[in-house]
Amino acid sequence: MWGILLVDVARHAARIYEAEGSMSEAEALAAIKSLFDAEWNNMTDPGTTGRARQ
Repeated sequence: MWGILLVDVARHAARIYEAEGSMSEAEALAAIKSLFDAEWNNMTDPGTTGRARQ
């Protein structure tokens, strides 16, 4: 399910880029995926994770 959610968000963002005339949806998706892959392979900030409820 998380993969579907992340791809849906990426597609919506790509459509916004296209609607604003910045780049095509395909170009935006390629750029988003490239940056996602770069972050996945070399995290700039791993963050912290804790329980929502104690």
